[in-house]
Order: sequence, then C-alpha cells, then structure tokens
Amino acid sequence: MHLATDAEALKLMAQAGCRMILLGIESEIVEQLVASEKLTNIKVGVQNYEKVYDAFHQAGIAVLGSFIYGLDTDTVQTIRNRTDYFINSGVDCIQPGMLTPLPGTLTYQNLFKSNRINNMDYPKAWEKYTFFNCVIDPINMSVDEFTKLMHEEWDRMFDLKVLKRKYLKTLKTTKNPIAAGWALSTNLKYHNTVFEGIREPYDYQKIYRELTSMTLNFD
Repeated sequence: MHLATDAEALKLMAQAGCRMILLGIESEIVEQLVASEKLTNIKVGVQNYEKVYDAFHQAGIAVLGSFIYGLDTDTVQTIRNRTDYFINSGVDCIQPGMLTPLPGTLTYQNLFKSNRINNMDYPKAWEKYTFFNCVIDPINMSVDEFTKLMHEEWDRMFDLKVLKRKYLKTLKTTKNPIAAGWALSTNLKYHNTVFEGIREPYDYQKIYRELTSMTLNFD
C-alpha cells in the first residue's frame, strides 16, 4: 500500500506494463487489522484506503483487493458489511477468501491450539484448502451457517450488474482498457471458481463483447 505514495514508482510500474496490483486489504475494520497484525494497513489507515486506490488508478493500474471472511470477530453483519464495502469502494476486483490456516503461519498455530481446524486429514485435506471452503470452526456461527452466508455474499459481490458497473468504473478511473479488462476477467473467474459445479459459469468473451460495444465518453 505504501507504493501509493511514491509517484515515481507508480510511473515506472505503469511504464513496465503493470496493469493490476494485488492489495492485501483483508478487512475494513481497524480492530480486525490489529488482531491480524496487518501493520502496513494500520499505518496507512482505513480512512485513507480510497486515496490508495485513487493513486493506482491515476497511474492506469487496477486494484485487486484480497479480503478475508471468517475472522474471529466476524458476525453476519460484519461479513455483509465487508461485501458492501467492496461493492461501493474503489476496489476493482475482489479475492474473497475464507480464513484458511496454512501450516507455518500464526493463524494455523492459533487455530490448532484452540482445536478449531475441522479438516486435518492430510494429505487429502489439501483438496479443501482452496480458500473457498470452510476448514475451521468459526466463533460466531456454525460451519453450515458460515458456508451458506458466504454463498449469499459471493452471489451479491459477483452479481453481473455489479461486475458491469465495476468494469465501467475501472475504465473511467484508470482510462486503461487493459486494466479494466483484467479486472473484469478476474471478477468473472473468481465467480466461476467459487460456484464451480453449482451454477453455470459466466461467459467472459460474451460479457466483454457486450461491454466493449457500448459507446461511452470517459473524459
């Protein structure tokens, strides 16, 4: 995130061909960032997130925001608020992962000690460690409740109307068709990933052709 304050670095990134950057936003709630030890995010300040997005956009770079769902203090409402935040923010595309304990991390150690990892049948268990399956026992809801809620939130954030608005907004803010196309493609691919085997995948080429055929003035 600190790159957003370095105009020269942003210029060089754009010149080198950077069209999208992954930011580990994780949460829009300060207390959750503190608990997760996201020191960089805390230093930047949640209140300054939009300035960060704007800086990348001005350089012609789209923002892929990584968000974590299922943090220890998450409730139904905070999870819904996180999706609302993405939809209304300057984040162009989203990586909406469930909290997943990877061996060697502090998250794994803490969840292991509290006996909250519900799938440790390794190596077969790795098939579920995709960030889109609940492999822990959440604190404020059951596994089934959390899974159902996440399907509802994925449905909201990847609603085609939302993604089309995001694409047009990215095109306007970055003035970069490639960046906007990458962001759209990323959103569509994450939709197809989280709903694999559940619903029909989005047809990227069809949707992209529909959007690019629209004549809009972004100046």
